[in-house]
Amino acid sequence: MAVRHDVVAVNPIRGAAPIPKSERKVRALTVENLHTLRAAVAAWQNPQSYKGPPRGQFLTDLVEVLLGTGARIGEVLALRWPDSNLDAGTVAITGTVAVRKGGAVRQTFPKTDSGRRTLALPRFAVDVLLRRRVESLPNEHNVVFPSERGTILLPANVRRQWRAALEGTDLAEVTFKDLQKTVATLLSGKRDDETTAAQLGHSGVGTLPHYVERPHITPNVADTLAALAPGAQINP
Repeated sequence: MAVRHDVVAVNPIRGAAPIPKSERKVRALTVENLHTLRAAVAAWQNPQSYKGPPRGQFLTDLVEVLLGTGARIGEVLALRWPDSNLDAGTVAITGTVAVRKGGAVRQTFPKTDSGRRTLALPRFAVDVLLRRRVESLPNEHNVVFPSERGTILLPANVRRQWRAALEGTDLAEVTFKDLQKTVATLLSGKRDDETTAAQLGHSGVGTLPHYVERPHITPNVADTLAALAPGAQINP
């Protein structure tokens, strides 16, 4: 605008260097990492390990459900008991948690249209939900992971507790999204991309490069590249 109105002769922005982008690499946790993570969260929750106000006792169960589904943190916090069929070993993702002026609310639809899905659970996730169904107190929202007051958990508060639990460990920078990437990486190595995307609630496979940790070693194609050797036979 200044150049256009002859206030300055040259646009100074053209000489400015671009802002460097720090792109976070996809990180999938190993089984060893998960052992360390589970132990750190359990130790943080242990009432005998600290003095002060009671800490939330749901993080260990939350980890198992996140790893057993590959769902987003908001989707798991919005998971209701009517959405689960533990006899069949499934849960339906039908909503997510949204933040409003009054706090957290359960939104009756997921982040995207493709986010509405029914997921088959591994046995370890089913066992966690079965125990929670017996031990948990009723709440007005009928969610699996309510706050101590029976309200919807605020994702920001859960993330704060998560960081506190992992503080001082080698996994201090691990996020809930890294758990989702761990699920995506495992599935991508065993199943096709369409299955992986559907499990995560993605509309297509285009976003998978942001979730799947690719191996640095490529498949062995040396025999194919041999066709380019100096003495290779020319096809007629």
